Amino acid sequence: MSETQAILPRRGFKPGDRRQTRLMSSIVAPLNEAVAAGQKAAVVDTAMIARITAMAGDFAINLSVALIILIVTVFAARWVAGA
Repeated sequence: MSETQAILPRRGFKPGDRRQTRLMSSIVAPLNEAVAAGQKAAVVDTAMIARITAMAGDFAINLSVALIILIVTVFAARWVAGA
């Protein structure tokens, strides 16, 4: 088969022809499933990222409060020990 034969469409082919061959119909179902799975994964990933961001913010606030309590405790212990 020459290059020009590989590029040119088959006889009887019309652009926009919606008839499916057996090969096309065997490929369409798995592709549709893959696209649906990808869309679902993207939605799950977006929700997961939002949840992780919220958890990181909560952790940062808790860590800040814990550090403030630790610093106040150390200063109070030094003050009581020095008095």
